[in-house]
Amino acid sequence: MRSKSESKEQKSRIPGNQDTKIEKAKISITLLNQPARFIKSLKQRGLAFSNRDIVVRALLALEEQMVALDLRKSELQKQEANNASPEY
Repeated sequence: MRSKSESKEQKSRIPGNQDTKIEKAKISITLLNQPARFIKSLKQRGLAFSNRDIVVRALLALEEQMVALDLRKSELQKQEANNASPEY
């Protein structure tokens, strides 16, 4: 018989792929003033369907910015390494 932890682990896996677990994060917040108005405006304009949709899109946009910054940082480090190497 499976233990509760084994049963929970099995449920958290994506069907058909035994190596990939579904990661979860629960967020419960109340937004006031400008952020709340912005969310209402996005929904009224039909640009977002739910609070979850807005949060997911915002996180994806932040991730995209992080990747771009990491790439730029890597490019700068390579340039600095090339400039620091002695020329023959």
